Amino acid sequence: MPVQSRRRFLKWTAAGVILGAAAIYGAFDVLDHSVTSSVSCEAVNSTETFADTDYSFFLEPYQTEVKRLVSWLTTPWNGAGYGYDSNFQLIRGGNWPGYSNTTAVFQAGYHPGMVLIDSNFLVGMSLDEFTKYTATPTNVYATCRSYLSNTDFLNPQQHADPPSEVYVGNDRREILLGKLSPYYVEGKGPVQAVYETASQIWYVPGHTLSDSDPIVTALPTNPSSSENMEFFAPQILLEYMQGNVAQAKSDFLDVTGAWKSGCPGQIVAPYDGSYTSRSLSFTIIVARCCVDVDGTPFWQLPGVQPVLAEMMESLWAIQGTDGGIPTSYNPSAGETPESTGEALLAFDPNLPARFAGVA
Repeated sequence: MPVQSRRRFLKWTAAGVILGAAAIYGAFDVLDHSVTSSVSCEAVNSTETFADTDYSFFLEPYQTEVKRLVSWLTTPWNGAGYGYDSNFQLIRGGNWPGYSNTTAVFQAGYHPGMVLIDSNFLVGMSLDEFTKYTATPTNVYATCRSYLSNTDFLNPQQHADPPSEVYVGNDRREILLGKLSPYYVEGKGPVQAVYETASQIWYVPGHTLSDSDPIVTALPTNPSSSENMEFFAPQILLEYMQGNVAQAKSDFLDVTGAWKSGCPGQIVAPYDGSYTSRSLSFTIIVARCCVDVDGTPFWQLPGVQPVLAEMMESLWAIQGTDGGIPTSYNPSAGETPESTGEALLAFDPNLPARFAGVA
């Protein structure tokens, strides 16, 4: 489909808010399934809108790669590895700590269960929209939100203190939802700080490692001061939502200034230093979500586009033949739902709309 024809599916307001999710995801032609919903959207008549430029730079060149991400994440669960379990409506398979109690000892490592935070939560909204108008829609985000909102999680480790915990909406990944987070407050964002999380130790009752279908999550602990992109990207977005655009811009330019070209390129310390794929995804996310006070998207700031172009090429260069994204540039690094999901979020057509008008 020609670029101009694809753009007919898009309708953005001056603030950059996209309308009609069916239209844009249909235009993306995810997994080559036909769109079953009939949606009429007004064509864009202006010559280069916010949507046009974002689409042309980030999305149009990589449609095939993004489709492969979706395909990897929606591969049906077959009892091993990773896959989408339609019975539980969650991506299944993960690596997390074990525990011991009076009845058993469970080792750390791979478990054939489901991780809410964060194999499923961060990618859920994007994946569900990508698949919503296909023959096999997912329901990951609503499922995660239901568990997080309605569960007294338990820690089955012997003598655990505390033995149970509830989610109060302060996970740093809420920031990545922008104004779509149910905890979002105008001028403040969805949380007041970027929190670290303990490892996956909190279980849905009846779904521990003693059971056939474990469901586990990490929960926030203390505010983080880390400048690693896993934490620093949410920090920049939080600054942006709180109206501190100048600080967000300065921090973002510090990150892109820390990019070292090469084969492969690398974001150096303190923002990364370990060739992790998530650092690339999170930088792209910030670039697409924030707009300077003069209306310039962060990714269009002077000198930024060449850096982002190299980052995107570096990210797609490590995509596996099956579509997954490994956790690092190391070819032997394993592909995971978390690293693959972070990449999908970075190339979600609706991502900028989550932050439109918040600053």
